Amino acid sequence: MEFFDSYNEPLHSEPHESYLDGLRESLNKADADAIRSSASTDTLEELIQYCLEHEKFSDALRFADVLLELLPYSGDVWQKRGIALNELDRNEEALEAFNHALALNPADDDLLTQVAAVHCDTGNYETAMEYIERALALNPTSEEALWNKAIVFERTDRAKEATAIFQSFLKNPAYATSALYELGYCSDSLNNIEEATRFYEDHITENPYNSSAWYNLGILYGRRGMHQKAIEHYDMALAIKEDFAAAWFNRGNMLSQMHKLNEAIESYKNGIAIEPQDVPALHNIGNAYLELGKHRDAIRCFALALKFQPDNVESLFGRGCCYDEMGEYRRALEDFDRALSIDGSDSDIWYAKADVEYNLGMFKSALLSYHIALEIDPNDFECALDYAETLWETGQFRQALALFERCCAHNEAWAEAHYGRAKSYIGLDQNQDAYFALEQAFARNPNLIQEFKKEFPIISGQRIFRRLLGE
Repeated sequence: MEFFDSYNEPLHSEPHESYLDGLRESLNKADADAIRSSASTDTLEELIQYCLEHEKFSDALRFADVLLELLPYSGDVWQKRGIALNELDRNEEALEAFNHALALNPADDDLLTQVAAVHCDTGNYETAMEYIERALALNPTSEEALWNKAIVFERTDRAKEATAIFQSFLKNPAYATSALYELGYCSDSLNNIEEATRFYEDHITENPYNSSAWYNLGILYGRRGMHQKAIEHYDMALAIKEDFAAAWFNRGNMLSQMHKLNEAIESYKNGIAIEPQDVPALHNIGNAYLELGKHRDAIRCFALALKFQPDNVESLFGRGCCYDEMGEYRRALEDFDRALSIDGSDSDIWYAKADVEYNLGMFKSALLSYHIALEIDPNDFECALDYAETLWETGQFRQALALFERCCAHNEAWAEAHYGRAKSYIGLDQNQDAYFALEQAFARNPNLIQEFKKEFPIISGQRIFRRLLGE
């Protein structure tokens, strides 16, 4: 490993990558004794720091392991090993390394803060806060500890407390730009949408290449119904980070809401190219195809979503709706039944199932499904009307009448509901009441006159009704 001695340029001035490559190769070939005999501890320490600063964390870890063979009681090296492991998402090993460092330097507030950060990353917020408080007890002015305290508040739904701390960093040049971003997040959590927008916009002014900030702004504009502006912000996020799958997905959602379905499909597909098993994206493509009337394409998308997530109720429902519209009622019923076996609380699926059962001539089952759907959502008056029609067709005129009257009470201008009342009265041989109900129906929709003549050719010829028909 002669290159340690022959390399004259100081490491802190960024060693050449060829030098780093040479060291990697030597470490691969050399045994521990050779490393110990030829490596300079000062060189290794600077090299580890260089690797951490340049995000070469695997190299930093390897060199730290080499140095620990030479300096096993160096708290600083154990700490840097922990930092490298944490950046490599090897959190348990990172905590073990940090605990070695703490045993050697128990009063190091920076080290305590780093341990807190690992616990925060793994969702152990209570433990994280304990380490933060220990760090602040040692150094009440520690900016890192105070910042991490705000992060813990933010992640534990204590946005007001987090906001107070982040506000204090706005005058600190080293933290101000990041503080604007976090304040945007906190304001959003507190449902202060305009304030959140303002913080993110101010952050982007200082850091225009933060794709997450552009993305979060896109979400905010979308929630405010400003779909085109949301798309523009997602486009900026994607210009910075082309493989931002969530931005492609949300962009597709905005286009769907603007009824630009073909563009939405392309946006979703771009996201799926990055994350092929993105079930919500596959499902939304299926929905877009369904709305476009491309049922076979929709079925393929729903089927692929179900391949990755077999119990996805929404995709089962979507595919069932495709089969229903294609007249493949048995297949539709299979999907609706399977969906309801997973979640029996969705009134829309019960309603769709009832319609399919009706089309299959399964009137008894259809009546039960309509009844359940209406129990779950009593305000679904379209369902109530179809339920009433089915009751009427099965000769249950009094029950049908009660439902038609509910529909009329909900919407007095609903001609079909008044017409249903009239039909029910006819079934009950209450022609006078039927006359007045027909009068209401025809006044609201004159086209029902021809329907009445066709549906009741004999009754419409009776004198009482001929007068109503103008004959």
